[in-house]
Amino acid sequence: MRRYLRNESGMILMIALWALGLLAVFALYLGAGARQKIILLSRMENRDILSFAAESGIKKAVTYLNMQDVSRGLSATLKESLMNNKKEFKDIVLDRATFDVRYKDFDKTFTKTTFHYGMMDEERKININMASQQELARLFQYVLGWEQEKAEGLALSVVDWRELGESVLSGFFSDEYYENLKYPYQPKNDKFETLDELLLVEGVTPFAFDRLRSFITIYGEGKVNVNTAPWQVFVALGINEGVADKILSVRRGPDGKEATGDDNIFSSFESFFTSIGKDDSLSESEGRHIALLLDQGKIGIYSRYYMIESNSELSFLPQKKSIRCVYDAASHKIIYWSEGL
Repeated sequence: MRRYLRNESGMILMIALWALGLLAVFALYLGAGARQKIILLSRMENRDILSFAAESGIKKAVTYLNMQDVSRGLSATLKESLMNNKKEFKDIVLDRATFDVRYKDFDKTFTKTTFHYGMMDEERKININMASQQELARLFQYVLGWEQEKAEGLALSVVDWRELGESVLSGFFSDEYYENLKYPYQPKNDKFETLDELLLVEGVTPFAFDRLRSFITIYGEGKVNVNTAPWQVFVALGINEGVADKILSVRRGPDGKEATGDDNIFSSFESFFTSIGKDDSLSESEGRHIALLLDQGKIGIYSRYYMIESNSELSFLPQKKSIRCVYDAASHKIIYWSEGL
């Protein structure tokens, strides 16, 4: 009888130990599942924080633009506050994230990159829907550092993409290129609707697109704002390199820096010609070319479209978020929106 009770007790103990083991395994399983859910929820929360911070940067810039009357042009103070304003647009802390509104600026040799805090004037750029093949080729030469023939080939591809009709450019057989791709498509034969569409054009690599982004646009009437245009855009318009140097030197004022309080603002084309032609440094042919650009509607002194790029990051994790938009300051509308990591 005692042996029976001992056997029964041993069996009960084994069952109890087996049950405890099973419960431990089950607890570990539940714990792992809960941990995964916690990690997932944490990542989702971090993503929401980053998105909220980046969107806050966009809203701040839009509000700032709406408070200014940019329709009447820029003053030196306004230009600085919109395009070179670290106090308002750099390292803004929000909850557990930091955001800033900034854009890249380059010197003419691309040896120095500067971050300017604020928004970028879209009409300081070459409009790829309206620029001539020659203007595009010059831009590609100076911005991408390509030889003339290669730059002209890309310019031809861009013009062919936007031209109405089928392969209207003599001796250019772009359709064959697009038809023989792994995933073939046809050239659009119409204007670019977004800048990202340029990546579909023959010859445009991600590197080339990233470099060109600061110099090309699809917004506006095709007039380049002489108060904000970079050196590469002036030479793309056919302006002599020395004259482009002179324009920037006069525009930047005594400190030689862009978008600071001592900048000279061209409030009219008369003041533009007077400033850059001072001391007879502008030849007759150079003056005629600039006058021709004015007659053709290639240059202007006002802007209504601004690119706003807001970047956010977490203060405790290497997670980032970027939002880029284009804002129409005249109609007070965001007309382009793109998000990335």
